Amino acid sequence: MLKKALILLFLIFVATIMTISVAVYSQNTAQFIFDFNDHMPEIIMVSFIVALIVKNLGVFEPKKKPQTAANLHIDAADIINGAELAALEKQRQELNKLIKKATFISIGVAGCTAAAMSKFFDMFWGIASGFMVYGLVYAVMTSAKMREFSSNFKTKITKSIVRDFGLSYNEKGSLSINDFFEIYDCEVDEYYGEDLISGEVEGVNVKFSDFCAIDIVKTQKNTRRITRFEGILFAADFNKRLNSVTYICHKDSSYLIKDGERAKMDNVEFERFYDVYTSDQINARYALTPNLMQQILALQAGFDCPVNIVLSKSKILMAIDKRENSFEPDLDVPLTDNGAIRGYIAEIASFVAIVKELNLNRKIWKI
Repeated sequence: MLKKALILLFLIFVATIMTISVAVYSQNTAQFIFDFNDHMPEIIMVSFIVALIVKNLGVFEPKKKPQTAANLHIDAADIINGAELAALEKQRQELNKLIKKATFISIGVAGCTAAAMSKFFDMFWGIASGFMVYGLVYAVMTSAKMREFSSNFKTKITKSIVRDFGLSYNEKGSLSINDFFEIYDCEVDEYYGEDLISGEVEGVNVKFSDFCAIDIVKTQKNTRRITRFEGILFAADFNKRLNSVTYICHKDSSYLIKDGERAKMDNVEFERFYDVYTSDQINARYALTPNLMQQILALQAGFDCPVNIVLSKSKILMAIDKRENSFEPDLDVPLTDNGAIRGYIAEIASFVAIVKELNLNRKIWKI
C-alpha cells in the first residue's frame, strides 16, 4: 500500500506540473523555466483535483477477492428479513451519494484553502492546511451516517448470521490484551477490539474478534503511531491438554514470541512459511501431524495473510494478521445481491470452520 501511495503522489505531482502550463519560455536561454513560487497555489489546487479524479476512478484500489458460499447449505432468505434488507440497501445507496458529495465538497474547500495558504504563507502550510481541511469537512459530513449504517448492518445482518450458527455476537466486545500477549512480544500503548463472536462449536468453546494493537513511538522530531497488529484474534479451549507450549510462527511476521527450541518439521512447504519453537520436541511433532500442517497452510492461503498460532496447555490461540477490519459492511456491494449476503455468511462461516479445520476436538490433542 505504501508503494502504491508513493506512486500515486508522484503521478499527481507530474500531472499537476504538466496541466498548469507554468513553464515560462526564456528568450535569452531558449529553455523552459519552472517557477514554483509564483505558481504554487495553482499546483496545490490542481493536485487536489487530480487526487479527486484518481480517487473516484479507483485506480490504485486493490481488487477485492469475491466471496462465495457455494459450499454452504445456507439460504440467505432464511436468515435475513427481506424488508429489513431492502431498507438497509436504501440506506447504503443514500450513504454512497453522501460520500460522493462530501468528497467533491471537501476537495473543493481544501483546494481553495491550500491555494490561499500557499499564496500568503508557503508550500508547507498550503499542503498541510489542505489535507487538514479535507479531513475535517469530510468527517463532519459523513462520520455520523457511516456509524449509523455500520451499527444497523451489524444489528440486522451480522447478528442474525452469527445466531444462525448457534453463536452469540457482541458488537462492543473483544478478546483481551492478555490473549494478544500470548502470541506477540512488543510494546503496545493503545489497543481496541470489537465484534466479539463466541459460543460452542462441536463441544469446543471458541471466541474471536477484531483486534488492533498500536505502538506510539516518540522521537525528538515527531510522534508515530505504528500498528503492530490488526486482524482477527481467535481462541479456543479443547478438552485435552498438551504437556508443552508450541509456537507456530509465520516467517513474514514480526514481534512474535519464540520460546523454546527450534523444531524442524517434515513438511517442506510448511517449513518454507513457518518456524516452530517448542518446549518439547516430541510433543510438538505429535501435535503437528502432517494433516494438521496442511490445514494450517490452507488457512493461510484462504485468508491470504500470515497466520500465527500458539498451542498452550488446553488452548489454541491464533492471530490472523489481515491488516483490516473484518466485520464491516462493504459499501460498494449492493446488499440485495444474493451473492453479497452469501459472502457475509461465508466470512462468518470461515471463522467457525477453523475449529473443524484444525480438528480441535479429535484424538491428536490427547497427549
